[in-house]
Amino acid sequence: MNKGKYIYNPDTLTYEKVKGGGRKNIIFFVGAIVFLALLTLGIYLLSLDMMNTANQQKDLMEMHRHYKKMQSEIELMKGGLENLNERDAAISKQLMEIDPEEFSFLNKGISPDSMKKLNDAQLVDQISGNIVEMRKKIAAILATKSEMESLLKEKGKMLKAIPSIRPIKKPDNGIEYLSGFGFRKHPVFKILKMHGGIDFSAEIGTAVYASGNGRVQQIIQKSEGLGKCIVIDHGYDFLSLYAHLSEMNVRVGEEVKRGQIIGRVGNSATVTPHLHYEIQYKRKRVNPLHFCRDGMSAEEFNRFADMVSKENQALSIHQ
Repeated sequence: MNKGKYIYNPDTLTYEKVKGGGRKNIIFFVGAIVFLALLTLGIYLLSLDMMNTANQQKDLMEMHRHYKKMQSEIELMKGGLENLNERDAAISKQLMEIDPEEFSFLNKGISPDSMKKLNDAQLVDQISGNIVEMRKKIAAILATKSEMESLLKEKGKMLKAIPSIRPIKKPDNGIEYLSGFGFRKHPVFKILKMHGGIDFSAEIGTAVYASGNGRVQQIIQKSEGLGKCIVIDHGYDFLSLYAHLSEMNVRVGEEVKRGQIIGRVGNSATVTPHLHYEIQYKRKRVNPLHFCRDGMSAEEFNRFADMVSKENQALSIHQ
């Protein structure tokens, strides 16, 4: 039996055998499948490329948002550092009396305009560099913290030590006789002589206070000159002297605190009961007026300064 494929021919009214058609159809069919496969692959690859492009755009947008966030954080850090610098400069200048430049740090950031001009790689490098620089500055500030604390501690110690209060309280009735630092009439010879302190008139037994923290350097007990006298070493080249006492409640080498009662007013080696009070800086007598201000209002200090500045007779004279 003949095998093959037949097709009806209407002209001859017979079935005619088709020669070679099967192979061509197979080839065509295979070609169509390959074409469709390639077309599908191309569409798929194109869609992947489009998706990648979209993802890249999304990633770039996300990176820019991240950069802006980082820049905002840098600006906040910069502001914080500037505030620290201003505070430290004020402390170092006003309190510790040192050069503020020793604790000053210049802070930089990236301006919004410059951000627009940088590509991604440049932006990353710039921000990374700024963050590293900022970390270094923060580390530098933290490194000075202990030094600042040490300086403040020492400054606080010094401020407590330097004499700053009246050695006796103002009388309740507000009446007292004061003779200040400078040339005053000698109580005996009635001629102008240098008076190296302030004389505070007071009743015998009136409490005498240490005017600053320190250590008792000397106790003097004479029948002339200073009479019974206490000398306190406050450190930092300051000494305070309290003369003509009736009582002395401290001993040599004893640590005393500002406001501590160290003795009582008397008239030892003098006639009129009073306290002779001196301040020495580097062994040179200076005007105690400027070391009596604490605890006084501006008005009270002005009255006190006016009284001790008037030319009058001293209650005691010490060369």
